[in-house]
Amino acid sequence: MSKNPEQSQTNDSARLQAVLDTAVDGIITIDERGNIEAANPAAETLFGYCSSEMIGHNVNMLMPSPFHEHHDEYLANYSRTNHRKIIGTGREVYGRRKDGSVFPLYLAVSEVLLHSRKVFTGFVHDLSNLKRAEEEATQLGRILEDSLNEIFIFDAETLKFVFVNRGALSNIRYTASELMQMTPVDIKPLFTRQQFEELLQSLQSNSTTELRFDTVHQRKDGSVYDVHTRLQKVTWQRRDAYVAIILDVTEPKRVQNELAALNAELEVRVEQRTGELKEAQAQLIRREKLAVLGQLSGGVAHEIRNPLGVIRNSVYYLKMVADQFDNDARECIEEIDREVETSNRIVSELLDFTRDPPSNPETFEISIAVANAIRGARIPDPVTVVVQELEHSVELKADQGQVERVLANLIRNGWQAMAGSGHLDIRYTIEQHHIVIHVHDNGMGIPATNLSRVFEPLFTTKAKGIGLGLAVSRRYAERNGGSLTVESQEGQGTTFHFEVPRNGSAQ
Repeated sequence: MSKNPEQSQTNDSARLQAVLDTAVDGIITIDERGNIEAANPAAETLFGYCSSEMIGHNVNMLMPSPFHEHHDEYLANYSRTNHRKIIGTGREVYGRRKDGSVFPLYLAVSEVLLHSRKVFTGFVHDLSNLKRAEEEATQLGRILEDSLNEIFIFDAETLKFVFVNRGALSNIRYTASELMQMTPVDIKPLFTRQQFEELLQSLQSNSTTELRFDTVHQRKDGSVYDVHTRLQKVTWQRRDAYVAIILDVTEPKRVQNELAALNAELEVRVEQRTGELKEAQAQLIRREKLAVLGQLSGGVAHEIRNPLGVIRNSVYYLKMVADQFDNDARECIEEIDREVETSNRIVSELLDFTRDPPSNPETFEISIAVANAIRGARIPDPVTVVVQELEHSVELKADQGQVERVLANLIRNGWQAMAGSGHLDIRYTIEQHHIVIHVHDNGMGIPATNLSRVFEPLFTTKAKGIGLGLAVSRRYAERNGGSLTVESQEGQGTTFHFEVPRNGSAQ
């Protein structure tokens, strides 16, 4: 069965029209004078005109200046010279929509000889999206390039740098060509390659999208600076890569360290000032106590010493007839006598501290003063006292009574610190102009927190006493031109050093 030529031609025309109607790009046909003969739907969409608005009109209606004004000249020149400029090739030009807006497009023109006349077909592709993407990429590139942050991009496989921005080049001080042969490990002295690759594992496996950490970078000249690093996995030129955004934190870190130092100094000053205020408050409280003590001491001492005198006389009588009593009674008499002596000593310390009696220098042998002090301290039998023997007599010129009071206080404190049993050692250091008497006990020692306070008036850790013995003793030592100091370690005992001038410097 033979084909019908007319039917075949009709079918071909239908297929061609279908192709034109469904083409993505705009297709426009014009005659030799530039008048539009046909436009497909894509061209209608692209330029905003319907076909009826375009057909029969010059194609320059779709062109902005200066193409609009010169298009007819282009056609006339081609007809006259047959010299092609755009026909058979393509180029980027600009089109104008119905609303007057101008947009970039790619234009390819073909020439067809149809029924002894020339017909030109233009294929138009909108480049707006492509140009926009290129502009955005260009802007992004400029942003990356001009960023004050350091930006490094390095290949995921080789770790070699593939992009380094201007900020990084300025700070790291390598050239771009030098860095293209290097890896991040070459500028990160705190990492080996293995350690750095292990760091990248979480990004490589996509278990995390970003890494942040602080480290240091090393410049070409060997100097280092502190940086904060942000690492992300990216695609660069169709290859896996990593981008590192680096913030130089040298200056913020310096400021932070200075602030920390200032805060620490401020805390020390506040603590120091707080300590000074506490000490001032404590001194004020002590002064108030001493003022009250001074007001009461005279009357209280008088009222207490009178009954103490009566009790002492009674004890003296009871001792005279002690053979008439049993052992328990005699022990009670001794206990009363000791307590009377303690009470009388406390009253004496109270009066001495508040009245501050002057010194009366006289010449005496130190060994005699020590012996008198030992007797006055009433040392219990379980305590062993060892006194250094002097090869010859050593005389002092001072207030003998006050010196003996100081020594008696030191000896009494020593045996009391040993809980009634232990070893008390008295030694001398004899110089030309002074003598130092060292009183050492093997008791538990004085805690470090109390050592600086032992000479404070009213400070005491004893169950008995009012904390004036050592305060009075230091005052007597200084009044006689000497000094009284202490050394002690917990568990190793205590040593008091009583220095007295030999030529007499009493005040």
